[in-house]
Amino acid sequence: MRYKWPTGVLQVRLPHSTRRVTLNHAMSSTAMQKIQRQLDQVPALRGRGPVSYGYGQWVDETHHLLVTEFGEGSAQETGFLEIVGEGAEARGWGLPLAPTNQWGMQARLRRAETYLHGLVSSRSSTA
Repeated sequence: MRYKWPTGVLQVRLPHSTRRVTLNHAMSSTAMQKIQRQLDQVPALRGRGPVSYGYGQWVDETHHLLVTEFGEGSAQETGFLEIVGEGAEARGWGLPLAPTNQWGMQARLRRAETYLHGLVSSRSSTA
């Protein structure tokens, strides 16, 4: 069996330079699986309240995933940050539950969930 080299774009950061390397949609498929794992955590977060600590940790992990998979400043990262906010407090560390407030934790979690579902479904429809 002959090995097929992947295609696509991956940014590799070396100590003194940044290079773009080509990879295939396997990376995107893996990224979508990781995003799906983050989505799978949402019901547990919602069931716990969500609590500030759990929500903040989930936001940080999801943000790190998007930066790692799509790059800093990517449309995926900036779209997510527009929903959850920037900075520790805005991203859930110490954020009030505020169930009736559009910028409360529950509303942000709902919007983040919808956004991530959109990323997964848009990737599946183009694959």
